[in-house]
Amino acid sequence: MRYKGKKAIWYYAIVIFANAGIIWQLAGSRKISEAAPLVLALIVSDLIFIPSLVRNYVVFQEDALRVAFGFLNEKIYYKDIVRVWKTHNPLASYAASLDRIAIKTRGSEFMISVLDKEKFLAEIKARAGLVTNRG
Repeated sequence: MRYKGKKAIWYYAIVIFANAGIIWQLAGSRKISEAAPLVLALIVSDLIFIPSLVRNYVVFQEDALRVAFGFLNEKIYYKDIVRVWKTHNPLASYAASLDRIAIKTRGSEFMISVLDKEKFLAEIKARAGLVTNRG
């Protein structure tokens, strides 16, 4: 099963304002030496943010959860999952929203954000063999 990633309005706003700010500065630059770093900043900014808006989903595979977020890919094996819970943690993660799900494995911790959070939580807990409880 595939779940679309959730994208908050603030994430879109960051992309729009970052682009607008750089373009505004670029429009006011008079020299190539001023414009070149701004063009580079615009390219880097868009390479970071736009792919995560387009490619943002998780897929339940036979033995693992595959997370796709922009250019990033992660495979989380169900056998390694020890805990799953809802969070609003603002730390950097595979999420374009603060309405997140934290997944703790034996070696790491991941945060993702999906549109159908309740259905996702039920499925991940069942596949990982976790006891279902609130949170």
